Amino acid sequence: RIIYINRHTTTYIGEALALAVKTDMPSACEGEMLRYTISYTNQSSDNLSHVHVQVILPNEATFVRASKGNYFENAGAYTLDVGDLSAKTSGSVTVEIVLSDIASDVDAIHTSVTANYTDENDNQGNATAKSDLYISCHSSITASAGSAGFDWCDCWIVPFLLVILIILVVVLIARRYY
Repeated sequence: RIIYINRHTTTYIGEALALAVKTDMPSACEGEMLRYTISYTNQSSDNLSHVHVQVILPNEATFVRASKGNYFENAGAYTLDVGDLSAKTSGSVTVEIVLSDIASDVDAIHTSVTANYTDENDNQGNATAKSDLYISCHSSITASAGSAGFDWCDCWIVPFLLVILIILVVVLIARRYY
């Protein structure tokens, strides 16, 4: 059993089934949409049956949609019944979430993916992968006491202000020389 960890992909290679979970970004802010791509590959020369993939979403996630499968809100889990998976074949599913209600002391959220299967000899097997997404900002700024509070994410404010500043400098230089 080998686990490969890359920037924002974790791949677990088990006895017969390789399972990988990849996020479309290494870090995120509250309110941002995040896409997980879960890939599964039958690496054996045997067919696998009863292949079942389950994604346990973090508490800080609100499920949006998936390319296939079912989401169970009470369990906070997304499931996909793959069924039979022929030898040396693979598949994938995309799950989209929005990050919400991230506590100020949380610096990463964790998502786990598990796949269970049965091989041709009726042996049960499984594979597990996980994704750690780092939180790059928190919505914890509140207006002064007595006024209405507001939440915002400082992920966008610095680049936005930098662009405004550059535009202002260009306009001032252009006015001076033209």
